[in-house]
Amino acid sequence: MILHAAQGRPHQNAPDMQTTLITGAASGLGWELAKACHARGDALLLTDIDAIGLAERVAELSSDRVEGLSGDITDPALHYQLIEACRAVFGRLDLLINNAGITHRSPTTRTAPEVLRKVMAVDYHAPLELTLAALPLLRESRGQVAAIGSMAGWMPVLGRAGYCAAKSALAQAFEVLRAEIARDGIHTLLVYPSFLDTPIYRNALGGDG
Repeated sequence: MILHAAQGRPHQNAPDMQTTLITGAASGLGWELAKACHARGDALLLTDIDAIGLAERVAELSSDRVEGLSGDITDPALHYQLIEACRAVFGRLDLLINNAGITHRSPTTRTAPEVLRKVMAVDYHAPLELTLAALPLLRESRGQVAAIGSMAGWMPVLGRAGYCAAKSALAQAFEVLRAEIARDGIHTLLVYPSFLDTPIYRNALGGDG
């Protein structure tokens, strides 16, 4: 469900106020990014599958410039709701940060196929599909899209075959997309972090899911 003013009248953003959409924003890197964007004055739409955690984060920022919409990032219906919320609540979208991610800890030969499919769905399909859905708004603002990849996208990590594959696919897709949407004035940023202390590792899937 969406929180706060999305159920009421649209925000009257200042003309120079950037609107940023961040996925996986209830914890870890997504939360740090949310705090940084809020500190610089962005209007924020935050999303996460953890509805309770997301509500707490929105309340913590305590601003009429911050909204939250929880849901499964692999669900196309959520993509539609997020884009419509950007348009209806803030009137624009300037920056999309595809941060939500999931990993697994299991040897490839002992990992169920559905685990590999789930990691690919969250880490590759979802960010690409959400970005494609956001392109009309990003064209209007001549905005920017960022994808949080990983060094695992090109550096083999034992026990993470699905994660490595998904991050590799993400990088290649967004490198192609970068050139294709540059003509529309949309900038693309790919980020390749090394190991970070985030809940993605504490919440890693086992080989059986």
